[in-house]
Amino acid sequence: MAIIIEQEKKPINWIGILTGAIIVVAVFGGAYYLFFKSPQILDTVTAGKLSGAKTITEVKFNPEPIIERMQTDFNVNLDATLPEQMPGRENPFRAF
Repeated sequence: MAIIIEQEKKPINWIGILTGAIIVVAVFGGAYYLFFKSPQILDTVTAGKLSGAKTITEVKFNPEPIIERMQTDFNVNLDATLPEQMPGRENPFRAF
């Protein structure tokens, strides 16, 4: 008499597969609707935000008055030099 040993088959999780399929269809359907079917929705949402970005890009930055004011108000010396030798060992990985 022969003994047959078979591995038990795992049941298929149909609820998980169905949920994943619904999520994928919803994401692709939403992307299609926003970008291809009704792209004017994105134009109305981003129009106000992009106008603010345009004014920011037109601003000219001049750091000279800021640096001069820091030097006079806070007595900041931006020309300070570092000490010749930094504290510590020359090679920190060398044995003592």
